[in-house]
Amino acid sequence: MNRRPSSTNADRRGTATVEAAVVLSFVFVPLLLGFFEFSRVMQAGQVVTTAARYGVRSAILDGSTEADVRDQVQEFVANTMSMPKNNVTVTFTVDPHPGNPAAASIDVAESKDLITVAVSVVYEDISVIGGKFMAGKPIGASAAMRHE
Repeated sequence: MNRRPSSTNADRRGTATVEAAVVLSFVFVPLLLGFFEFSRVMQAGQVVTTAARYGVRSAILDGSTEADVRDQVQEFVANTMSMPKNNVTVTFTVDPHPGNPAAASIDVAESKDLITVAVSVVYEDISVIGGKFMAGKPIGASAAMRHE
Protein backbone atom coordinates (compact mmCIF):
# COMPACT_ATOMS: atom_id res chain seq x y z
CA MET A 1 0.00 0.00 0.00
CA ASN A 2 1.35 3.42 -1.03
CA ARG A 3 0.84 6.02 1.65
CA ARG A 4 1.36 9.67 1.05
CA PRO A 5 3.07 11.53 3.82
CA SER A 6 0.67 13.85 5.59
CA SER A 7 1.44 17.53 6.02
CA THR A 8 2.98 18.17 9.39
CA ASN A 9 4.42 21.14 11.15
CA ALA A 10 7.87 19.82 10.44
CA ASP A 11 7.24 20.17 6.70
CA ARG A 12 6.26 23.85 7.05
CA ARG A 13 9.06 25.01 9.30
CA GLY A 14 10.30 27.96 7.20
CA THR A 15 6.91 29.10 5.89
CA ALA A 16 6.26 31.65 8.65
CA THR A 17 9.69 33.19 8.14
CA VAL A 18 9.17 33.54 4.38
CA GLU A 19 5.67 35.02 4.86
CA ALA A 20 6.97 37.51 7.41
CA ALA A 21 9.77 38.57 5.06
CA VAL A 22 7.29 39.13 2.22
CA VAL A 23 4.88 41.12 4.39
CA LEU A 24 7.65 43.24 5.90
CA SER A 25 9.35 44.02 2.62
CA PHE A 26 6.29 44.73 0.46
CA VAL A 27 3.80 46.17 2.94
CA PHE A 28 5.35 47.34 6.19
CA VAL A 29 8.54 49.02 4.91
CA PRO A 30 6.80 51.17 2.22
CA LEU A 31 4.14 52.11 4.76
CA LEU A 32 6.82 53.11 7.25
CA LEU A 33 8.68 55.15 4.61
CA GLY A 34 5.40 56.89 3.70
CA PHE A 35 4.84 57.85 7.33
CA PHE A 36 8.39 59.17 7.51
CA GLU A 37 8.02 61.28 4.36
CA PHE A 38 4.62 62.64 5.43
CA SER A 39 6.17 63.68 8.75
CA ARG A 40 8.99 65.44 6.91
CA VAL A 41 6.47 67.44 4.83
CA MET A 42 4.55 68.39 7.97
CA GLN A 43 7.80 69.48 9.63
CA ALA A 44 8.67 71.61 6.60
CA GLY A 45 5.22 73.22 6.78
CA GLN A 46 5.76 74.14 10.40
CA VAL A 47 9.27 75.46 9.73
CA VAL A 48 8.19 77.76 6.87
CA THR A 49 5.23 79.00 8.95
CA THR A 50 7.55 79.84 11.82
CA ALA A 51 10.02 81.46 9.41
CA ALA A 52 7.29 83.65 7.87
CA ARG A 53 6.17 84.81 11.32
CA TYR A 54 9.74 85.47 12.38
CA GLY A 55 10.41 87.34 9.15
CA VAL A 56 7.37 89.59 9.36
CA ARG A 57 8.16 90.49 12.97
CA SER A 58 11.60 91.61 11.79
CA ALA A 59 10.25 93.36 8.69
CA ILE A 60 7.84 95.67 10.55
CA LEU A 61 10.56 97.34 12.58
CA ASP A 62 12.01 100.69 11.52
CA GLY A 63 15.38 100.32 9.88
CA SER A 64 14.85 96.77 8.64
CA THR A 65 15.79 95.98 5.05
CA GLU A 66 14.56 93.30 2.70
CA ALA A 67 18.07 91.94 2.32
CA ASP A 68 18.54 91.53 6.10
CA VAL A 69 15.13 89.95 6.65
CA ARG A 70 15.53 87.61 3.66
CA ASP A 71 18.95 86.52 4.94
CA GLN A 72 17.61 85.84 8.46
CA VAL A 73 14.64 83.83 7.17
CA GLN A 74 16.71 81.82 4.69
CA GLU A 75 19.30 81.09 7.36
CA PHE A 76 16.62 79.87 9.79
CA VAL A 77 14.96 77.53 7.27
CA ALA A 78 18.26 76.27 5.86
CA ASN A 79 19.66 75.43 9.30
CA THR A 80 16.45 73.82 10.52
CA MET A 81 15.78 71.72 7.42
CA SER A 82 19.44 70.98 6.53
CA MET A 83 19.18 72.38 3.04
CA PRO A 84 20.97 75.02 0.95
CA LYS A 85 20.08 78.58 1.85
CA ASN A 86 19.45 79.56 -1.78
CA ASN A 87 16.62 77.01 -2.07
CA VAL A 88 14.43 79.05 0.30
CA THR A 89 12.20 81.59 -1.47
CA VAL A 90 11.23 84.71 0.49
CA THR A 91 8.93 87.35 -0.98
CA PHE A 92 7.68 90.63 0.45
CA THR A 93 4.47 92.54 -0.24
CA VAL A 94 3.74 96.02 1.09
CA ASP A 95 0.11 97.17 1.06
CA PRO A 96 0.08 100.88 1.95
CA HIS A 97 -2.33 102.18 4.56
CA PRO A 98 -4.84 104.75 3.24
CA GLY A 99 -3.16 108.14 3.37
CA ASN A 100 0.36 106.74 3.13
CA PRO A 101 2.23 106.96 -0.16
CA ALA A 102 2.72 103.64 -1.96
CA ALA A 103 5.83 101.85 -0.69
CA ALA A 104 7.77 99.64 -3.07
CA SER A 105 9.62 97.70 -0.38
CA ILE A 106 9.84 97.27 3.39
CA ASP A 107 12.88 99.55 3.40
CA VAL A 108 10.63 102.60 2.87
CA ALA A 109 7.40 101.35 4.47
CA GLU A 110 5.62 103.74 6.81
CA SER A 111 3.52 103.34 9.92
CA LYS A 112 0.40 101.16 9.45
CA ASP A 113 1.48 99.76 6.06
CA LEU A 114 0.59 96.05 5.86
CA ILE A 115 3.69 93.95 5.26
CA THR A 116 3.37 90.34 4.15
CA VAL A 117 6.26 87.89 4.15
CA ALA A 118 5.85 84.64 2.20
CA VAL A 119 8.30 81.77 2.58
CA SER A 120 8.39 78.61 0.48
CA VAL A 121 10.55 75.61 -0.34
CA VAL A 122 10.08 73.00 -3.05
CA TYR A 123 9.26 69.47 -1.94
CA GLU A 124 12.28 67.91 -3.66
CA ASP A 125 14.62 70.16 -1.68
CA ILE A 126 13.42 68.81 1.68
CA SER A 127 12.49 65.25 0.71
CA VAL A 128 14.61 62.41 1.98
CA ILE A 129 12.91 59.58 0.10
CA GLY A 130 11.22 61.37 -2.80
CA GLY A 131 8.07 60.37 -4.55
CA LYS A 132 5.46 61.37 -7.08
CA PHE A 133 2.74 62.56 -4.71
CA MET A 134 4.28 65.95 -3.87
CA ALA A 135 6.75 66.21 -6.76
CA GLY A 136 7.27 69.81 -7.86
CA LYS A 137 4.91 71.26 -5.27
CA PRO A 138 5.93 74.14 -3.05
CA ILE A 139 5.52 74.05 0.70
CA GLY A 140 4.89 77.57 1.84
CA ALA A 141 3.37 79.93 4.35
CA SER A 142 2.88 83.65 4.78
CA ALA A 143 2.37 86.07 7.64
CA ALA A 144 1.28 89.71 7.70
CA MET A 145 1.59 92.54 10.21
CA ARG A 146 1.30 96.32 10.18
CA HIS A 147 4.51 98.36 10.15
CA GLU A 148 5.20 100.14 13.43
